[in-house]
Amino acid sequence: MAIGLGAGGVAVAGLAAVAAVALLGDDGTRPYTLTAPPAVAGLPLDSDATKSLESAGSSLEDYERRAGAALGGEIDGRMFAVYSAGADGLRISLDGRTGSGLAPGELKSGLERLARESNNPIRGLRSVAPGPHGGSAVCTVTPRVGCAWLTSTTFVLIDFRVADEENKPLELDEAVELLHRIRAAVEKPA
Repeated sequence: MAIGLGAGGVAVAGLAAVAAVALLGDDGTRPYTLTAPPAVAGLPLDSDATKSLESAGSSLEDYERRAGAALGGEIDGRMFAVYSAGADGLRISLDGRTGSGLAPGELKSGLERLARESNNPIRGLRSVAPGPHGGSAVCTVTPRVGCAWLTSTTFVLIDFRVADEENKPLELDEAVELLHRIRAAVEKPA
C-alpha cells in the first residue's frame, strides 16, 4: 500500500512538472532551428539589406569560435535577416547562430566577454523575460536598442533602428515585446 501511494505521489509530481513546462515555456534546452520568414512583427524581409549583411558575415569564423566559447558550446550555422518598414520606419537586423551545447545561463556574461574582446563595451545590459521558448534573453537601451536570446541551440542578436521624425529609440518594454514576436516567427522546433 505504501509503495502504491509513493508511486502515485511521484506520478503526480511528474505531471505537475510537465504542466509547469507547458504553461511557463521550456528551459531553453529544447532544440530549435532558425528561419528567415517573409515578414516579422509586421515588417517585410528586406532582401537587398539581408544579402549585404550575409556577405559581410561570411568571414566571421573567428567570432563564431569565440562566441561558442563565451556561451559554453559550439556554433555551426548562421542566419541573417533584415526587416524594414522603409527609410522612415523601424528596421530590425537579426544576426543568428545555431549550435550545440550552448548554455543559456551564460548569455549576459558571454556577451560582456565578447564585447571586451572586441574593445566594444556594452552598457546597460538587462536580463528580460525570454518568452515561451525559454532560455535567456537580455536587452540594452544605451546607446542603441538591442536584444539577444540564447537557448542550447540558438543565439540571436537583434538590432532595432528607428528612423522617424523625432528619431526616438524604442523603449525597453517595446523591445521585449518585439523580441517575443521575432522569436515566435524565426525560431522553430528542430
